[in-house]
Amino acid sequence: MIGGFKSSSNTFKGFLDGDEREVPIIYGIDSNAKEITLLICHSGFSFNFSSTFPMVRYTAQFLVYDKHILGLDEVCQYTAKVRFPELSYWAPPCVIKQRIDYCKDGENMVSSSFHIPKMDEKAETICSVSCENGIQLSIKRNASFQSGELMLKPDIEQYSYLEIGNPNTGLSISAIFKEIHKFSQFLSLATKRNVQPEVIWLKDPAISQDLREGNRYYPPVYILKPQLQVPNPARIERERFLFRYEDVARQLPEMLKKWMSDTDNLQPIKSHLVDSLVYKPIVGSVDFLQVIQPIEGVWWRFRDDSYRVSNKISNRKQTALNTILTEILDSFNDIPSIMKLDLDIDAVVDSRNYYSHFVDKSKKPKTLDGFDLYKLTKKLRKVLLCLVLDLLGLSHEEISRILSKQND
Repeated sequence: MIGGFKSSSNTFKGFLDGDEREVPIIYGIDSNAKEITLLICHSGFSFNFSSTFPMVRYTAQFLVYDKHILGLDEVCQYTAKVRFPELSYWAPPCVIKQRIDYCKDGENMVSSSFHIPKMDEKAETICSVSCENGIQLSIKRNASFQSGELMLKPDIEQYSYLEIGNPNTGLSISAIFKEIHKFSQFLSLATKRNVQPEVIWLKDPAISQDLREGNRYYPPVYILKPQLQVPNPARIERERFLFRYEDVARQLPEMLKKWMSDTDNLQPIKSHLVDSLVYKPIVGSVDFLQVIQPIEGVWWRFRDDSYRVSNKISNRKQTALNTILTEILDSFNDIPSIMKLDLDIDAVVDSRNYYSHFVDKSKKPKTLDGFDLYKLTKKLRKVLLCLVLDLLGLSHEEISRILSKQND
């Protein structure tokens, strides 16, 4: 931009004083008459003392394309649709039907055709759940076909996507991003990848166009937000997922309802679990703490009181970590993967105290490091996974089936 929004003879002084460093909202319009809103903008500038004006560059944290909004907290009757690269692999859309015709000999192919059926709301929905905060969360499917010029390069695509809405109170963009973050964590857990949205667009009933036969078209309002690049394996491979949609299809609505909850006090534990499972190029002692600390957190939050009551133990005596681990392992003694862990509890306790409190290592002789600590972390990760899946409502049989498919 040539000059600043507060252009005056004191523009240069305004930048130095910070008056023009941050602009909450910038409105614009492009050559296609599309409205643009830039939100939370920070500026940088260059100034030639021989000139009377500066050159200013504004960097926005959010861009809303095709609508002028009042801010991130403005509530509208939005329905948000979000695509994740991993979601179509985790819950395949299965919209496109392929038909192959063969000759009577059954060997030579005569023709191959693709069919995209027109779907109603029920057929389009893979899974739907009403969350405790009134938000309706749905995993849906869709397919598209573009013929291209003279059908020379037709483009056909099918995909699964997330839909977020609240028909009762509406949604703000900040609320939408909060739900996207929670669902991204769930999908990261399921796929063991660092999941990020690739496309976010809104359906706004206030913006529509009349079509023939009384139909209406709602042009998408796109939201762009810069994202940090996260480490991931190059290919998305279903066989490496922790679990897939078909593995938990029956339980998924209840799992999602519990995972998306804001009142269960599990959010820090869920974050630690996800961070411990997703792909990392380097693993160290911090990853060990990311696993053992939420294991303790689950115990203190959900199990310690009942343990004290059943064993008639005073609240004045704190439950030791070796007791916590022993009790947790015993509670999962019907899960083969846990019983085969051969977990060295003394090594866990010494390592936990050493890496958390930096005590003299000679006083914690069973402290592990290097590859041994990595192997111990992998074992504890399974224990934490059992605890969280149990809290999400899966039976021990279902947890056992998920763990039996894991190679790491």
